[in-house]
Amino acid sequence: MATKSGALLACYECRDSGSDWANIDIEIVRSEDGGRTWSQVDLIKNNQNTLNNPTFIENDKVGDIYYAKATYLRRNGNPGGWFGDKSRSGGGPLIDLGVHVIDLTRFLMGNPKPVSVYGATFHKLGNRPGVKSSVGYVSASRGNKDICDVEDMATALIRYDNGAVLSVEASFSLNIKNDSGKIELFGTKGGVKLDPEFEMYTDVNNYLANVTLNMTTALSFDGLFENEINYFVDAVVNDVDVSSIARDGKTLMQILDAIYLSAKEQREVLID
Repeated sequence: MATKSGALLACYECRDSGSDWANIDIEIVRSEDGGRTWSQVDLIKNNQNTLNNPTFIENDKVGDIYYAKATYLRRNGNPGGWFGDKSRSGGGPLIDLGVHVIDLTRFLMGNPKPVSVYGATFHKLGNRPGVKSSVGYVSASRGNKDICDVEDMATALIRYDNGAVLSVEASFSLNIKNDSGKIELFGTKGGVKLDPEFEMYTDVNNYLANVTLNMTTALSFDGLFENEINYFVDAVVNDVDVSSIARDGKTLMQILDAIYLSAKEQREVLID
């Protein structure tokens, strides 16, 4: 499959046996040079059920993605400890939570180059020291004298070089009913939502249609971090290439830095 940015993706099933009903993982490799060389295999779905190749976006079912929305919102979710101390964490929910949904949506959109951002951050509720309800996410370094000088909530519009725009929201403390995290992609042929299950909105034979899969598609944390660690160790020990290269991390940090600068100076910030 060829992405809009010109990269080639090879995505395939990896069964643990020859059975049609075997557990099926989904693996992917990427080429940036027209197929002459390929990245190290990346496990993108460690699945306990059968699952077909995730080609809804790249096989043009969605069309050109021109707008996306990503949210990662907590009502009372400041972990405390170093998470709330800007001198140690670098920021609040934007750099802790928002970075993940920005990374994922950018990947799904074909890794377009960011060209500008307009952002805003708010420090209104702090770590809610007077609230009696328990906090769902607690840092091991949390204490009674914690510093809390990071933002409660951040929002931004990120514009890419292909004209597409991403709207992102992330919060530690926000007056909402329930915590939420979802991603929405809007294309010329269809829309996709992960909330956390997969849904697709399109038209079939000129009738509006909503598409779901007859299986669980929500992200499972079972073995997730172990797989990441094993992948990294294998890359170091065996000196192999990895799919998530340093350039992607640099681009994400440029986006985050630009959002914080935009919020501070209350203006649009261009990204070179």
